[in-house]
Amino acid sequence: MRADDAADGARRLRANLQHYGLWQERYAARLTPLPGDLAAPRLGLTDDGYATVASEADAIVHNGGQVNFLAPYASLAPANVGGTLEVLRLATTGALKAVHMVSTLGVYVSADYLGASVRESDAPPTAHSQQGGYNQSKWVAEQLALAARGRGVPVALYRPARITGDSGSGSANLGDYFSSWIKGCAQLGLVPDIANASYDMAPVDYVSAVIAGRVLADDGAGGTWHFLNPARLSTGALVDGLRAAGHPVRLAGYAEWRAALQQAVAGGEENALASFAALFPEQADAREPGFDCGATERMAAALGQVCPPADGALFATYLAYMRGQGYLPLAGATPQERACA
Repeated sequence: MRADDAADGARRLRANLQHYGLWQERYAARLTPLPGDLAAPRLGLTDDGYATVASEADAIVHNGGQVNFLAPYASLAPANVGGTLEVLRLATTGALKAVHMVSTLGVYVSADYLGASVRESDAPPTAHSQQGGYNQSKWVAEQLALAARGRGVPVALYRPARITGDSGSGSANLGDYFSSWIKGCAQLGLVPDIANASYDMAPVDYVSAVIAGRVLADDGAGGTWHFLNPARLSTGALVDGLRAAGHPVRLAGYAEWRAALQQAVAGGEENALASFAALFPEQADAREPGFDCGATERMAAALGQVCPPADGALFATYLAYMRGQGYLPLAGATPQERACA
């Protein structure tokens, strides 16, 4: 953890778990924060800390990284690529350790794979198809992991698409793109009507339970696993959900929606999508590859896990959490009240 010392790390970890409603006092003694930095040599650990992890760890779950869809590759590489290299070095220091690495299905989302049906067993995506610094950094990190796998390191690779909040409580990261999308549309009062658009939502409790199950199985099988909810939320269901929650949004053509967002941002109006406004092209294109995640779904089912459908009920759970946290604007509020919300 990035922390001044172990005590500071423990405070930060506890506060974060409390924020998401996950803290349980009975687990306190089992958590050992190690101050460090994913982008630093040897993960920024002290010599003693590094030696302890190298000798005592049974497996490594590598889910750390810098997520920023606007940043260039050069600024993301130290944490996302360098951190992966250091994790693999740690895995091969002392007794060999299994590495469970979380990447992204975004490495396949490009024009090269449109019309294709991507399966877990398919070849890794190509380098030239990568769009944006984040996907580029994850692609390079994957290449390191796959090279290590080829040399005998047990590496399991997990590629999720969009991970959303807990399916029961709705607890979620309100700073991510999906939350910003929902709030931004509510603030505008508009949802873009894009042909073939739908919304993938894979609840974090499902994805984490499956990964944890694979770690605890300790079978050394590795494998490559894809997470994409087979039941997706339609644009109509998204609009209905927002309206039912008290947000009088309406469907609008993409050009109208984009113009409204740009006008709001230019006018200094508060909007959660302001930092993403430059990413929306003049012409919308919701096309993407098809993903056959059958192998992952069968593996998850064997662990007793089934992905909750991305339907109106799940979306309503997320909206209730957002409202409860004061994140979504109040229907009919003034611009000042919306900004406070």
